[in-house]
Amino acid sequence: MIDKILYPGSFDPVTLGHEDIISQLCDISKKVYVGVAKNNNKNSFLSLDQRLDLLELLKVNHPNIIPVTYEGLTVELANELEITYIARGIRNQSDYIYEKDLTEMNYALNSNIRTIYFQSKAELLGISSSLVRQLISLDKNFSPFVNEVVFRKIKSWR
Repeated sequence: MIDKILYPGSFDPVTLGHEDIISQLCDISKKVYVGVAKNNNKNSFLSLDQRLDLLELLKVNHPNIIPVTYEGLTVELANELEITYIARGIRNQSDYIYEKDLTEMNYALNSNIRTIYFQSKAELLGISSSLVRQLISLDKNFSPFVNEVVFRKIKSWR
């Protein structure tokens, strides 16, 4: 079992696909740090605090997750937390190409960091935060794509 692993992303919002990967990570690691990135290049739909709140709600089913926020490079957060494994989710070939390049850059910055790729269940592969955001902004039902507690929390904010 891995002592600790980092699963970074924007989680804007956290979807069932993300949660499936979190569940897989909880099976192989004692501590799963879920790094919520403050991405200056993106206009986030939810605030950093809201995204963190949603991840905190998932601790009921996944008690070994530790949501954290960060700014800057993921590899720097991994160094700060003394983590040597980064988990990345991939849904398709495009994701893989992007993640492979990111893995190579992280390795060049710190050769002690290893990246492990995960896929969610097949029925969840088509879910993306951007599609969920679009449904929310159009006031459409997004409940099939997020955890029930996440759905209720987002609805309470609207």
